[in-house]
This record gives sequence, structure tokens and C-alpha cells, in this order.
Amino acid sequence: MPDMENIKLLHLKNGQQVICALTELYEDTGGEPEIPLCFLFEVPMVVSFGSEALQIKLSPWSPFSKSYGFRVPFDFVITISEPKDEIKQKYLELITPNYPLNNTAELNKEEE
Repeated sequence: MPDMENIKLLHLKNGQQVICALTELYEDTGGEPEIPLCFLFEVPMVVSFGSEALQIKLSPWSPFSKSYGFRVPFDFVITISEPKDEIKQKYLELITPNYPLNNTAELNKEEE
């Protein structure tokens, strides 16, 4: 389940801007320092302008996939930033009915 505290805005090499729950994946080396493998994009949405002036549009990054998590090479991401509040709120409104998000407090409560 995606973590709402990790929602980031990414600028990709192909020119797309994507909002998603972002995690770095590491190779388990059995006690040695972990080796970074790639990013995990959870429920990624492309951010673009709509038909109206200054209207923000969110659309699925991979609309024909059943998956909601995608492994993406580090070098495919140019920048990582915090999304504007209104974009993050729109993103949460769109995805929460299908992909409930956890925050740290909810995770701790589930573990008890």
C-alpha cells in the first residue's frame, strides 16, 4: 500500500511530470551495506495541463497495466520535488478510493 508521506513530483527524461508515492528499492545483501536498485513508483499519475487555462489534469502513467507499482531505473528521473498542495490534494482524491494510502500513524496502528 502506498505511503502518503512519500508523495513526490518527478520530472522524467521523456519530459513527463509524474506524481506518485516514491520509494527506493535496495538489494538485500545479507548484512553488508544494501545496494540501491531502482525507484518504485506507486500509483503514478502524469501531471499535465487540461483544456482550460491553468487547469491541471492527472492521468494514469501506465493506463493499460493492472499493476499499481512500477520499478523505474534511477537514471530515468531528472528531478524529485514536493508537489504543490492543490496537486497533491487532487492526486489523493483520485487514487484513495482504489488505492488506500497509509501514513505513519495508520501503519503503527495496524501493527498493534
